[in-house]
Parts: sequence; structure tokens; C-alpha cells
Amino acid sequence: MAVAHKAKYILIKDKIAENSSLFVDKGRFTDRLADCEVIDHGRALITPGFINFHTHLQYTDLEKSNKKNFPDWIISLIQQYSTWDTQKKINSLQNGLDETVKSGVTLAVNLGMEEEFIEVFEDAGIKSYVFLETFADTEERSNREFKRLMKCLEKYNTSNLGISPHSPYNVHPLLWQKLVGTGVLLHTHLAESADEAEWLRGLPSGIDKLHEFVGFKPFKPHKVRAFDNLIAAHLCQLDFDEARHYNIAHCPRSNLFLHGKTLEITGNTGRIGLGTDSRFSNHDLNILHEARFLRDRGNAGFMEIMKILTVNPARMLGLEGVTGSIEPGGDADFLVFKLKDNELPESILDRDGPDSIYARGVCLKNFN
Repeated sequence: MAVAHKAKYILIKDKIAENSSLFVDKGRFTDRLADCEVIDHGRALITPGFINFHTHLQYTDLEKSNKKNFPDWIISLIQQYSTWDTQKKINSLQNGLDETVKSGVTLAVNLGMEEEFIEVFEDAGIKSYVFLETFADTEERSNREFKRLMKCLEKYNTSNLGISPHSPYNVHPLLWQKLVGTGVLLHTHLAESADEAEWLRGLPSGIDKLHEFVGFKPFKPHKVRAFDNLIAAHLCQLDFDEARHYNIAHCPRSNLFLHGKTLEITGNTGRIGLGTDSRFSNHDLNILHEARFLRDRGNAGFMEIMKILTVNPARMLGLEGVTGSIEPGGDADFLVFKLKDNELPESILDRDGPDSIYARGVCLKNFN
């Protein structure tokens, strides 16, 4: 049956409507309906569901490393994770999914090598965009990886599947060239560490130690330039004037956790989405905690933060009009935040999560 959700405040596009309603029929937002069930949420703010724009949920159950050096930190991750069987990885991913959904995430953008995760996300109840991670150090391995990835894309035949060439220092230029030519959406780690910056300049760095550990053969450093179908995570070694040319997956708390610095937003935020990264490199998987960090740092106001959580990443994923906003025809992915008498909509950034989470019009969680 069609449903009208009433609330004191509803975030619709670029404004907050007061004393309004949104209408849901068959899992989608629709125009006003005359005959429908009415759910009155009272003094509450309804927002689109949030998007966690960069994460590795499969690392949730790893024991955090005490390594302060970035390459040593990656090596400690590989050492732990490589001992897990597939089921343990899936269990860890599901634990991470539960945690991030509680903060209001209705679309998780996950990077990982395992094809099995695609099917896990299909049964998760929320949306996902899975990026298959790839690595290559030689032309031979580049050709092999490219064939594997193309077969995988053909096998699953889903629009919410992309490829993650891990980074400039872990992917040979030939594989980058091949992937860019496909037009498939790509998501990479870029300008994340001082070690990467040194390696790109042809200097000795911790990347050499990492390559030696995984058995990589040396290859020539190459710069990854901005292009429309690339999402770049981190960019904390750049200033905003350099970073703004990319589609940015901003992970500020993770950047501080690992590198002691993060990208400082000083301009237009239209090409920025917000991610938690993994629990192995952050305090938790709560997207509202990331949003609060932006507010407290003075990087963006409330309405800009709402865009960074919703419509911006949806657009960069090619899902504008499908999710990330409340408009007729889109999937009814939305959140309900109950407000006290003296609370304004902006107060939701001080919460750990919404009171109710809806995906395609179905209430997934109700914390009342």
C-alpha cells in the first residue's frame, strides 16, 4: 500500500521543507497521493539515506596494528587478512555492514578483491557499489588481470560494479591504460602517503619495502590524472586547488589516523563524497562521525555536508535520481531523525545514527 510520511522537516534537494510529506509507492518516491496510509513522524527531520563513499568492510574484524609507518601498516594488514578463509572474510564484512548501516548508510561503496562479496551485498537489504580491487607489477600480469576483470564484469552484468586499480604504486601503467579505455567506473587510492609521493618522484621510499614484501618487480612511476570516470580516495598529500579536479572520496578521520593530516576543503564541494575507509584505519564505521568532523573543522556548513553525504556521491556513481535525494521516481531510501522541542535539523550531526532507516520504502531498522 502507498504511504505518506509526514514530518516537521524534510530535506528535499537544496532546502528543508517544513510541515510536509513525502509519498512512497512500490518502493519509490512518488507524487502526492490521495489514497494512502499516513505515518506521522512528528517533530523529526527526514533526509535521504547516506552514502559511505569509500570503505573496506571486510577488514572490520582485524586487530588494529600499532605500526606507525604506512608501508609497515599495510604489511601488517596483509599478514593478518591473508590467513583468513572466505567465510571469515564474509563474516567480517557483514559485521562492518551492520555497523555502518546503523549510522544511516543506505548505500555502501566497498573496495575488495573477492567476487564473493558481490553476492553478499546483493542480499544486504541496502544498496551497494562494489569495486573489484586489482594489482599488477608487469605487462604480463596486467594483461592477465584485465582479462579476469572483464570476465567478472560480464559474469555479474550489474550496473553497480566497478574496478579499483589499487594505487599508482601497486598497478602497472599498462593495466591503468587498459582500464581507462573501458569507460568503466574506477575507484583508486591516490596521494595518500608521503611514501607514495617520494616513490612517484623516483626516490627511495617505504613503497620499495612494500613491493619487496609482496614480491613485486620494479616498474616506472606514473602519475594518475583526473578524468570523469575516476573516483580518487584520500588525496591528503595535495592542497584543495590540486585535488578539486578529481571526484573525491574524502576520508578525513582515516587520513589523520594513518598520516596525521587530511585534505582541507577550501572551495566548492560538489565533487566530494564522504567515506569512513576501513575500521583497520579508523575509530569506527560511523558516517555521521565523519560528517561531524567536517563541521567541527569548519570545512563545510550543514547543507553542504548533507550534499556530501547524499546527492554528491550519488551523482559521481551515476545514480543521481535513483538514490541520494527525495524526488519522484527515485528509490525511497531515507532516514528519520526525531528532534526534541529545542532541537533544529542541524543537531543530527551530534547523533550516532537516525531513529529509523528505510530502504526502498521498507523500514530496515527502527531504534525508537
